Amino acid sequence: MGSAELKPGVRYDMPPGFGPSVAPDVEADFDLHGSSVEFETTREALEPLLPPWFRPTPRPIVSIGYRQMIGMSWMGGRNYQLITVRVSTECDLDRATNQFGLVIWESDCAPILAGRELMGAPKLFGQIPAVAVSGDDHAFECREYDALLFRASVYRLRELSPAEVADKREQQAKSWVYYWKYIPGVRGEPDANYPVAIKLRTPFERMWRGEASLEFGTPSATQAPYSHRIVQRLAELPRQSEPRSSAWHATGCTLLRDQTRRLDK
Repeated sequence: MGSAELKPGVRYDMPPGFGPSVAPDVEADFDLHGSSVEFETTREALEPLLPPWFRPTPRPIVSIGYRQMIGMSWMGGRNYQLITVRVSTECDLDRATNQFGLVIWESDCAPILAGRELMGAPKLFGQIPAVAVSGDDHAFECREYDALLFRASVYRLRELSPAEVADKREQQAKSWVYYWKYIPGVRGEPDANYPVAIKLRTPFERMWRGEASLEFGTPSATQAPYSHRIVQRLAELPRQSEPRSSAWHATGCTLLRDQTRRLDK
């Protein structure tokens, strides 16, 4: 008979028998470079993609963002890339307006595991080339098994003033990101099925705004088994505005895993 015991109040990851999680409660002092492309869509198109606790804002914005996480100490100082798709929502449980994360693709397995199991982030693996984000024209893309999911181009960027950056930095410090934590269980009964909010502090140093273009791929179920349905649905969202872009550099970021909140309790 096995004798491994898990200590109460200690966080573990699978496989739990080898000791506590290696992902710290707080991951601090990493840098983040990012770009995003966003457009306005309709509430009717977004409602079927959101869980019951959320509703789109009156003029909902879809944001497809690239981020390079730089110098992650818990990963031995390594970098990784991610693509996140968020929409602007209102949450009845939280009585607040924040972005809701529909899906995230990441280039490394370690943050995928920590993000899914603990924080409930809807993470998938993706092939995401590193991008030199700056005020110059640049592009980012995501693939699954080499099949293109989407490609975004950012151009005609202008740099924001220090006052504008300070305002964005203050807004970000007050914001949360919502997710739907769902973990399937045996015999059809889910082990987890509830909304969460996570906190990431991103002290913006430089920011740019500009124009953008966005292209979705058309992978088949064979070419992109996990992502083809997601990409098809996102491509069907009506665009009520021309895509616009932003880019940013942030230094001394903090991911507060220990402040992840379950919203239905």
